Amino acid sequence: MRWLTDFNLGTSANDGRGDGIRTTFKKIIDNLNFLKNKYDDLMGKNPVILENHESPKTPEGFSTFSPPDAFYMSAIGRDTGAIKIKLPVSKTSTTVKIWVDVFDFKSGGSFTMIISGYNSSRGWETVSCQTIGSEDLVNYTVRFGASDSKDCIYIGELNTVWTQPKVIVSKVFLSQWGSYQEYWYTGWNISIEKNQFENISATLTNNRI
Repeated sequence: MRWLTDFNLGTSANDGRGDGIRTTFKKIIDNLNFLKNKYDDLMGKNPVILENHESPKTPEGFSTFSPPDAFYMSAIGRDTGAIKIKLPVSKTSTTVKIWVDVFDFKSGGSFTMIISGYNSSRGWETVSCQTIGSEDLVNYTVRFGASDSKDCIYIGELNTVWTQPKVIVSKVFLSQWGSYQEYWYTGWNISIEKNQFENISATLTNNRI
């Protein structure tokens, strides 16, 4: 594999400077860390980055990726509450669009949401949502807020009943001024919120296509 050529082979233990053994061990440790990072990549612990580049005309960056930790699987038959998607960032002035896939173990219950917004210092702006599902799918409300100093998105109500729900953010597209896309790649959290909606700055209803 070509990345093996990136190994740092270091210097000879007999380099005549008295620290050859120390240098060699440092190179070995560096190489082990390098291999561990490659192993983590192969095991899917890092985000699948589909596209990442900067605009040639502006300092704005673009990324499309799949976060490795943006999922939720219920351990019980029924969950009651709103789906809460907590982002790894807050108020980064980023245009973001996320694809949320929800499996609900009841007839016509599964759906995909495409949710967009701009998380400015004033809260969420220019939000939108489209829901793709069956004709009898519940028309879930989407709320945009913040929780524990992180931006978040709520799907449904505090009394919504889900049957063996599985939720995943399958894809994220973002556009941001500066080179800060890496802050979005990991640190996501999806849960079921039973108690309250926090710091809501935008609400969308009638989101079915």
